[in-house]
Amino acid sequence: MNKREKIIETAKNLKSKGVKYKLGAKATPPKTPTQLDCSGFVRYCYLSAGVNIPDGTYYQFKGSKPIPKEKLLPGDIGIMQDPAKLGKKVNHIGIYLGGGYWIHCNYSRNGITLEKTDIFKYPRRFDGLEEKKGRVKKMINVKINGKTVKLDGFEEKDTNYVSIRELAELLGKTVEWNEKENIVIIK
Repeated sequence: MNKREKIIETAKNLKSKGVKYKLGAKATPPKTPTQLDCSGFVRYCYLSAGVNIPDGTYYQFKGSKPIPKEKLLPGDIGIMQDPAKLGKKVNHIGIYLGGGYWIHCNYSRNGITLEKTDIFKYPRRFDGLEEKKGRVKKMINVKINGKTVKLDGFEEKDTNYVSIRELAELLGKTVEWNEKENIVIIK
C-alpha cells in the first residue's frame, strides 16, 4: 500500500468509527481519536502514512504547493477559501479521494463527511507523496454533438485516453478491429 492509499484508508476508517468535529481537537496515530477538527483530521491521516505535515489549516496551506485541479490525485488536499485573502483566519481543508469526491471533518455536520463536492477551490500537494507512475485512472470529459459526457479513462504522460468501445456505444455505433490493416472501424 502506498502513502496515498494509506491516507485514504485512514480517512475512511475514521469516518466509519464516527469521529466527531471539535475545534482544536488533535490526535496522533496509533491512538484512534473520538474528535478532530479539519486540519487535525488531515494531519492524522498523513501521519498514519508516515508523512509529517504541519498542524493548522494555515500552516498546511503554507507547507504545501498549489496544483491545477486536473492534476489532483487521491490523497491531495483542498483549501475552501483563498488563504491569501484570509491570512491566518479560520478556513477549511479536506482530502481528495478521486472522481470529484472529498472527505473532510466539518463543524456543520459534526464529523467526517465523504461527498462529491466542489467547495475545495484551492487544490494543493504536500512533498513526500510519491507521484503515481504510468497510467492514472480518471474521468474524462468528452464533448459529443454539443453535449459533454464523462467517460472512464486514464492519463499517461499528460495524455488522456478513453475506450473506443465505450465511446462507440455512447454514439450507438459498433467497433471492429481490422487486423490486416491495423485499424479500428466504427460503424
